[in-house]
Amino acid sequence: MAAKFLIVNNGMTEARGHFVETGVAIARAARRRGFDVLMGVHARCTGRGLPADLPTLPLFRVDHWGHIVDEIQPSAIPLRGELGPLCDTPIEAVLDGHATLRELLDARLAPLPQPKRNLKAKLAHFAKRALPPVVSGVFRALIPPAAFDHVRATARKRRGLPPVPTFETGAGHFGPLSTDAEGLLRRALGRIPPEHNEFVHYQMFAADLERFLTLSGAGPSDHVYFPTAYGRDALAVLALVQRVGAERLPTFHLEYRHTMLSPSELEREPSPVEAFHTRTHRAYFDACRAYPETGNVRFYTDTAELAADYATLAGFPFGVLPHAFRADLIPPSPLRPTAGPLRVLFLGDLRKEKGFTKLPTLVRAMSTGVQFVVPGAIHPEEREPAMLSALAELESYPESVVERQYRDGFVPADDYYRLLSSADIVLCFYDPKAYRSRSSGIFAEAVAAGKPTIVSAGTWMSSEQLAGSGEVVRDEHELLRALRNVVADYPNYRAAAAEARTRWLSHHSPENLLAQLVGTKPTTIATSKVGARTAV
Repeated sequence: MAAKFLIVNNGMTEARGHFVETGVAIARAARRRGFDVLMGVHARCTGRGLPADLPTLPLFRVDHWGHIVDEIQPSAIPLRGELGPLCDTPIEAVLDGHATLRELLDARLAPLPQPKRNLKAKLAHFAKRALPPVVSGVFRALIPPAAFDHVRATARKRRGLPPVPTFETGAGHFGPLSTDAEGLLRRALGRIPPEHNEFVHYQMFAADLERFLTLSGAGPSDHVYFPTAYGRDALAVLALVQRVGAERLPTFHLEYRHTMLSPSELEREPSPVEAFHTRTHRAYFDACRAYPETGNVRFYTDTAELAADYATLAGFPFGVLPHAFRADLIPPSPLRPTAGPLRVLFLGDLRKEKGFTKLPTLVRAMSTGVQFVVPGAIHPEEREPAMLSALAELESYPESVVERQYRDGFVPADDYYRLLSSADIVLCFYDPKAYRSRSSGIFAEAVAAGKPTIVSAGTWMSSEQLAGSGEVVRDEHELLRALRNVVADYPNYRAAAAEARTRWLSHHSPENLLAQLVGTKPTTIATSKVGARTAV
């Protein structure tokens, strides 16, 4: 039976977005390599829009942000695609009501048969398992709490472990967790407000992950890839490995893409949302460090800068993976009239952090020689006066100046790549604070399409942009000058962008990402830069 490659995409509540393309691209590459492929998605994902031949299992109740939560445990019935070849144990008994899912899980995760032990070995095993909790309980009962905390802190310091965060006692509504992660997680999440229910979200995700592995019959020769991992994923995997045993489980690959604030940024708390998620990740990583290191749980990001941020936050190393975008999705660029205007594309959600409010000034200043293409809609969470005013001004121009398609916000995948193919210049002047370390799927696609780009200084994009293939800007004045420079010397910028495309695709592809996951150890940070400005 072929080895399995499982993809955990619990953030996929609908078939749209860059993380969907990543999952599908890796699934295709894994299948070409001979793996049986199955993707686990959120329980609300219908699968509409996904390839019909990609088996998907909609059972995860919590997305990675913890925003979309289904309280009711999903049925095992909504299986999509041909799941049969992936399962060693039929689940018909569960579906027909002759057995419970719990019975199936218990059978799949039953302990390995152990050799018979003599009386001495049995007593030693009993002492190892039973005495520590008894001694700890007696110690807690006899020793004052302050003294107990001091002894525990001293012991952790001597073992090289981080201090235990203070845990507020107002979180007693949490249910029990059947693994030893409970105490670790309760202490680690002590500073997270209980109304966020993060402990419950962890319990739900851990149960759903175990269910997913059981239904797919995952074993030690298989791989499980998390293309958009969250902190709770790491702890759930490590707790499962310790409970079941690394020798009985697949290799887990967790890739992190979210921005994390530095310690100094966290003190200033410039973004409450990012500060919350940084603290939550730090809490999970603090709990993770209490588990022994294991070779079948590996951590990655997709930029060298983000890998450094996560290593600082977590206290253990992160590798850097290639980007998995399939360049063949972009159709050949149409022949453009030599005298026509250049098409300047602003792609993706209309968001403030992507520089949308700077567009009206740029359009007013560039009166001739270009046509701006601005598809999509304002993100629902950003319908503030400045954004609405910018949108109203852009929509007041004729189509020859500003082309506005897909105003409802949804751009079908084929049309999305057609827009990219027809563009001459792609704008990526994003907020440097938000994109200092984090990658941009739109920039990666623009480079893969051979398009000149205009990016913000101090961002990951500026460190990846090949010299001559675009411009790097610091403010709105430089943005206008940069666009005029690219328009005035477009043939040379386009030639450099074609060279950047060749270099980019030599490293970034689904096949290269898969090869790194299943064939090699995580790369060092130094190997992640391909075709960067410093290389020329």
